[in-house]
Order: sequence, then structure tokens, then C-alpha cells
Amino acid sequence: MHRSILFLLLLYIGGNVYAQVLIDSIVAVVNTEAITRSELENEFRIAAIVGKPPADPSKLTILESIVNRKFVLQEAERIGIVIAERDDRITEKITEIRTRFASNTDFENALQQHQLEIETLRRWVYEQLIYDDFFRRIFFNAVSSAEVERLAKSYYETNKTEFTDSERQKEYSEVREEIIEQIRQTQSEKEFEVWLNRQKEEGTWHILDDALTHAENEAR
Repeated sequence: MHRSILFLLLLYIGGNVYAQVLIDSIVAVVNTEAITRSELENEFRIAAIVGKPPADPSKLTILESIVNRKFVLQEAERIGIVIAERDDRITEKITEIRTRFASNTDFENALQQHQLEIETLRRWVYEQLIYDDFFRRIFFNAVSSAEVERLAKSYYETNKTEFTDSERQKEYSEVREEIIEQIRQTQSEKEFEVWLNRQKEEGTWHILDDALTHAENEAR
């Protein structure tokens, strides 16, 4: 659902209630939680830092991915999902990101170049940890083991030629875990999509900046 009204976040300064400084704008709302323009722009900055450019770099597509993430984070909070040893896990992920750069100085320079605060990156990393943990607990681990086993055997029988090593066809027992992992991932992603669509149908979310949707339509 779209609205043409652009909400503004205003900061009162100097004790003068009439002195207002525009600090950000809200481009979308998910169940009363705002998504700001700076949050949208940070997605592109973070993608450059972590070296994972989006497949579709349009702002509308990235905004929709943030909307999806908000639904996940809100549900994760509702059911009480937290990350054990939070700071250590975040630091571990940040360290992995740093390894993309030749030195810590290069990493710091990249943050500065992309105008990205380290705390913004840390917050994003934590959200990814929550997102991944939610997906694994609620969907990946919940897939029926018996059904996965049945599908895995069926897949192997249908695609035996895929599983060869030095001109030797591998036995099912040799590739069972690999196939099961792939099928469990596929099945859980399907269940997740069903859940997410239901959340978006039953929840309240709005893209407030019509300029994004207009630009997308013109590009098409």
C-alpha cells in the first residue's frame, strides 16, 4: 500500500521548539516501525564494504528487502530470539569482513569513503545474525526429516549421473548429507516465503516515498 505523504523526522535543537533541523526522512513503515532514507542508503554502502552487491540494485528492490527483514526481526523479537555472546559474534563477523582488505587502515578508509559508521555496520551484522537464526530455528530445522529423506533418495535415483568421482558413480550413502542439506534448504525457503507473504498480507506496511516507485516504473 503506497501513500504520497512523506513523513519527516525532525530534531529540536538549542531549546527552541521553533528551531527544527531535518535529519532524515521516512520512506516506509512496517507495523509502525520506520525505515528511513539513510537506512536505505546504508544498504548500498554496506554491500560495497562486505563485497556482496545486490543482484537487483534498484532502490525499490532494496527497500522491499528491508521491509522483509523488518517483519523477520519483529517476529524474532516477539518470540524472544536473542544471540548468545552477542558482542563476540558481532566482532567475529566484523573480523571476517575486515579480511577482505589488505590492512585495518584500508578497512577504515573504505568505511570513510562510503560514509559508513562502524556502529551502523555492527548493527546490520547483528540484524543478519538474528535473521539467520530465526530462519534456521523456525524453518530450516522444522522441515520433516522423513520427507527430506524421501526426497533425497528420489533425487539421487533421478540424477545419479551428477554424482561421479574419477569416473566412479558415488553411492547414495556418500552423497546423502549433501543432497539432504540442499533439499532442506530449498524446502525451508519455500516455507519461509509462504510465511513472509502471510505476514505482509496480515501486517501493516507502507512505502511512503512515491518517488521510488515512480522511478522504478520509468526504468521498466
